[in-house]
Amino acid sequence: MIDGTQLTEQAIHQKVQRDLENYGWSVVTTVFGQTLLAQTIGLEENFGHPDIEICGLPEELGTLFLNTIAQWIKDGSSFEIGSVITELVEDYEFLFVMNPLNPDGPPVTENRLRLIWPDSNALYPWDVGCEEGCAVQCLLPDADIPQNALYV
Repeated sequence: MIDGTQLTEQAIHQKVQRDLENYGWSVVTTVFGQTLLAQTIGLEENFGHPDIEICGLPEELGTLFLNTIAQWIKDGSSFEIGSVITELVEDYEFLFVMNPLNPDGPPVTENRLRLIWPDSNALYPWDVGCEEGCAVQCLLPDADIPQNALYV
């Protein structure tokens, strides 16, 4: 999707190709159930860094976060499972976990990371009392979400 508009497969492919040529990565957003899932393409191939996804945020915000992190990676930063980012939004800590490539299948890390974001009270999706909009991140199975995670 771009600006809420459904694109044809050919248009998406062209956008990704242009982004890869211009920046070295692209961000695409898809829908899984009712949840938006934004993900990078090209970080592994062009920078030797795992691609990243984030779910449950509006398309513009997820894309902004992933493009910011991708630029940091292009500039030499590196992230792994357990890494914490505090520079995206003041007073918030974002966490990296491993994730499956296929949300319907068993966890397959394939060198891919998911960025987990906290709610407005700094609670994560596995914390008791986490806001519903943030808890949606647990609806897409992860290999590395804590065992005591609350699945809504």
